[in-house]
Amino acid sequence: MTERKYARPTVSRTFEGRDRFAPAAAWLAKGIEVTALGRSAGSIYRLDIPQPQVGADRIDGQVLRIDRFGNLVTNIDRKTFDKLSGGELDVRVGTHQIPRVVSTYADAAPGEICALFGSTDHLEIAANGASAAAALQLARGSEVHVARRA
Repeated sequence: MTERKYARPTVSRTFEGRDRFAPAAAWLAKGIEVTALGRSAGSIYRLDIPQPQVGADRIDGQVLRIDRFGNLVTNIDRKTFDKLSGGELDVRVGTHQIPRVVSTYADAAPGEICALFGSTDHLEIAANGASAAAALQLARGSEVHVARRA
């Protein structure tokens, strides 16, 4: 949206959805034409996001992105992960075994490598207060494996 009169007067870098998109949605609900919101964004590109491969006793996925904290965000969502519930699981990224899955970053010791479900509800490999990507020397595309322990 490029037409500022349909957004809040001050647009926050943190809450842009609230300041720009929510008012625009309200204007659209009132009947304004979408073209009044500003110039077209241009071409839309479809991104192919790889899906994890799910087997009876394992999930094979990959790191999709690394966030600004160095967390390795995977393509394995919680629903897919829960298909293997009912026992202990091994989580590996690259050649590294991840010692445990925690509920929050605070559940891990400072610098400890762990796995958890982040704000997107996808499995993340993290280090409490540090960059897991740097500590493990891994990048986007690194393989992630979750398997039931034998």
